[in-house]
Amino acid sequence: MNTFQNPNHRTSGARRYCGLLIACVVFPFATAILSAADPCREARSRIETANTPEKRQISTIQLAECLLSRATAPHLTAELLGNPSHRESLRAIVAEATALLESDAAKGSHLDDRVAAQEDASRERVEMLRAFATTFLAMATNDESESSKSALTSACIELAIYTDDPDQQIASAAKLWQAAAYRRAGRADRTLQMMWPALGRSTGSTTDFFGRLERCRALTDAGRYVAAAALTIKIEGKIDEWMIDHSADVRRQARRTARVIRADVYDRWSNALKRDGSLERAAEARKTATALRKPSSDGENTTLMLDVAIADANAEHSTSQPLFD
Repeated sequence: MNTFQNPNHRTSGARRYCGLLIACVVFPFATAILSAADPCREARSRIETANTPEKRQISTIQLAECLLSRATAPHLTAELLGNPSHRESLRAIVAEATALLESDAAKGSHLDDRVAAQEDASRERVEMLRAFATTFLAMATNDESESSKSALTSACIELAIYTDDPDQQIASAAKLWQAAAYRRAGRADRTLQMMWPALGRSTGSTTDFFGRLERCRALTDAGRYVAAAALTIKIEGKIDEWMIDHSADVRRQARRTARVIRADVYDRWSNALKRDGSLERAAEARKTATALRKPSSDGENTTLMLDVAIADANAEHSTSQPLFD
């Protein structure tokens, strides 16, 4: 049974930012346990020690960025793997990040003319983070109603400018979440357009990898089951090339994830065949799905988790620049 614990609680007073915990997540078909340690503890502590308006602005934006990029990652991974039980926790994280971005500290209300350049850079960063926050919230509140689909489509429009961002991590993340949002808005055709070609050059990031899997999902949504299953096989075969800088464990988890998505394709294909009265073929497709969910020959039974949902300015391979050192 899929579970998603939500131990969120908040303390009061000076420690009011320090109560958000990351849940233990059990993903569909495979288990990935995440420590309850707060990934944004260091960013929270910087707010408490910031002693100038400039530092308060920067530390506030950095905490919001950490929440949206790191704290959301396990919850958004669950979303991409088809597990909606994470959404309450995701909404809480996005709400906290949004409140930070809308605060006087983030707006730099008390900055003087000497730091105008910093204020411009901070404003651009806030606008970018708001675009991602809007998309994450639209996904977390999606109930497949027309209003939800409209919110998802509007979020895609806000993200569009960042799909060509010079920072490869931000561009990759923007493409993933725009593709995911369009598909959830019932626009699989837009996802297919965005994530083509699915076998081209890769940045090697986890957001890039999951973006390619969204194309497989979109092909399935369009009823192109053979093409979707074939693409998951091709993606699985490219993992060692694309993710060469990652550990062997991460590459095994990526292969497991591709097989999980292929199992989903066969499950939906089986349902379609059953509706059409092709019971024997439906049973064969279901059998294939069941086989794909069994532990692989290398014993890997854990799916890949996003390391970050947007970008990591502290990663060695990142082109993202921190707001300050």
